[in-house]
Amino acid sequence: MERENKKSIGKYIQEIYEKVDNLKERLEKQNSKNNKHIFAFRGEPIDYKDTALMPSIFRNGNRKYESLSYDLAIDYRLNNANDQYVDQATNLQHYIALSRMLDITFNCLVALYFACCNYEKDSDEDGIIYIFDFPEYYSPHSKYIQTLYVDVLESNNSIAYSKNFRVFAESYTNPRIKSQSGGFIFFPGDTFSPINNIYYDKVEISGDDKKQIIKDLDTLFSINVSTLFPEKNEITDKMKKRLLDERNYSKPMKLTKENEIRKRIKDLFYELYVKKQNNEEELKDKSEDIKKREKITQRKLYLRILRKEKKDLLIYFKLYMSF
Repeated sequence: MERENKKSIGKYIQEIYEKVDNLKERLEKQNSKNNKHIFAFRGEPIDYKDTALMPSIFRNGNRKYESLSYDLAIDYRLNNANDQYVDQATNLQHYIALSRMLDITFNCLVALYFACCNYEKDSDEDGIIYIFDFPEYYSPHSKYIQTLYVDVLESNNSIAYSKNFRVFAESYTNPRIKSQSGGFIFFPGDTFSPINNIYYDKVEISGDDKKQIIKDLDTLFSINVSTLFPEKNEITDKMKKRLLDERNYSKPMKLTKENEIRKRIKDLFYELYVKKQNNEEELKDKSEDIKKREKITQRKLYLRILRKEKKDLLIYFKLYMSF
């Protein structure tokens, strides 16, 4: 017997739209004319809990095989030795699911597909769509990103700070990314540093709705295995226009230890600002007594966050700064 409370694909799209709208309202409240925010999505077929939004290289002891995976990819002609690291990592991620990058998409329907793609195997498992709002992002083929990759993959003493993840916009060198309107989040550390939850919201997809959603995505939007995993072809004029005219990349900084610290401090201010804004929104309709108590609690929380961040930055400073 079918459940009476099943949700249609339209309901889920509406829910995603409302989350994006809320994030846009938050952005407008910041009142900054120079924000280069980008919205992105990721679908995960189950709730991975503690390992949610974790790149494959940090799972199951894969980190120790990172250098070897690049060598083997060249040996088996998956990559070319002259390819930039970002392109080599892209192929590693899409063909053998092993890299320090996390796939994202700029098309919420593609994320919806990946949140439901296990419907035959684990029909009872709920999926999740993550809706991201990032304050900056980069061209994946900029000199800055290539320098970052070289620093992380070739240096015995990398200066990249583990909390400073970078967001890459679309790259069309790989046909799968092109068809999936895809980009990546790059994690530079030797160990995984989770994304602060102020950067995203999420929508749960009921396991009981997945099969019908997969059918509807195919029927209504031609989103299926064939369209998401095509052979390589030319970039259309429309894609060129979007890439060249509509993307306003963040200005890259020179990759230095000092700038790594500056970036982390800049991101920390942003994270604390959003937390404060969210807290004020939650307290809007509360009594003055509750507001006063909550503000005291929040101040203590902010101080704990600052103390922890100070400790992390001092460790980084002592390890990597030259005197």
